[in-house]
Amino acid sequence: MTQPLINEVSVHCDPTTAFDLLADVRNETRWNKGVSAAQLRSEEPIGEGSKFVTVYRGTDNDVTIVEFDRPQRLVVAAGNDRIDIDTTYTFTGENGGTRVVVSTDMRPKGFAAVLSPVLRLFMRRELASKYATFTQACDGQSDATSA
Repeated sequence: MTQPLINEVSVHCDPTTAFDLLADVRNETRWNKGVSAAQLRSEEPIGEGSKFVTVYRGTDNDVTIVEFDRPQRLVVAAGNDRIDIDTTYTFTGENGGTRVVVSTDMRPKGFAAVLSPVLRLFMRRELASKYATFTQACDGQSDATSA
């Protein structure tokens, strides 16, 4: 296990809105340019045990909500034949918005494990971009709910 990658973002919506946007993995197409499709594979409502499939850069990924403590903590496990990724989100109300701390633990498999240091550099940039775009999506969601 490697040291997790940590990202922190502040968004202009309440913790419940931020939590719900991230928990419904189908929303990821709105802020992750690498995700071209996301589909719920289990029954609604979304909660612990919910399953999704996403397509990230042409590769299918199985995604499961492992922990669902709305609106404080969300843990999501994703994986394919090359990598497993566990992401833990914690949400704290802050200055009329929300501070989201994201811990991402990557476990490459096979040949990808040899490239782990390069993969970490790529993922660090990719995650920073993803959460900057998430901030914009959350801000837009906040505008929509107040209109």
